Amino acid sequence: MTTTSGKLTLFFFASMLAISTALGQIDRASLKGTVTDSSGAVVPNAVVAVVFPQTGFQQTVSSTGAGEYVFTGLPLGSCDLTVSSDGFAKRRVDHIVLEVGQVRTADVQLGLASSTEAVVVNASTVTMNKDDATVGGVIDSMQVQNLPINGRNWAALELLVPGAINTGSGNQLTIRFAGRAIDDNKVTFDGVDATGILRQSQKLDLRVQISSESIAEFRALSTVYPAQYGGTTGGQIDVVSRTGNKICMVACTSFSQ
Repeated sequence: MTTTSGKLTLFFFASMLAISTALGQIDRASLKGTVTDSSGAVVPNAVVAVVFPQTGFQQTVSSTGAGEYVFTGLPLGSCDLTVSSDGFAKRRVDHIVLEVGQVRTADVQLGLASSTEAVVVNASTVTMNKDDATVGGVIDSMQVQNLPINGRNWAALELLVPGAINTGSGNQLTIRFAGRAIDDNKVTFDGVDATGILRQSQKLDLRVQISSESIAEFRALSTVYPAQYGGTTGGQIDVVSRTGNKICMVACTSFSQ
């Protein structure tokens, strides 16, 4: 028989697991859209599949009665989207690039079935961000590895993002976001607070380092970011390692200073 204390213990660990999962979603990506026919009418129950050719990861959903589909918690990288429905020609959207923390929209229009087996289009013609007014940007692997960085400090690349302000030597101790102060900066590592990455001379017990060579990409948000970024009011940065491990860093500042 399970005791009361045992039930409480199980509840605690289940809660912690749920919190950990929720935090991890900010370093994934989402893909959504609406399936319509050539007249603009929605197509319900269409089979929508997403495939990542480099890894073989794939997932399939059906469009709702409103013709909408949603994929959440997707890995980062390039994927292909295939949409099919009875009476319509299959349509494929190639090379949809999903970046860290991103919600991409890919609306797909199906044509009537014909001798053509499938219609293939390029992702750049159908995908865009329709969900928020976030100010920020993604620094990709080419930029991280090839742009000159003083002292190999990857944080200097944050200055490429709209809203980032350099008040000194261009590192984590001198970059503000949207005019906020620096002293409120907060860092989390895999969703766990790791503020000791900043001002390490004052926190000798925490010596976590992030090497620029380990970074695949990172997303810096200066302001007006989505609700999943909570608890602070400053700029927020999500870093993803080249090995697939997630690093979440939140750079936050107060209104003063």
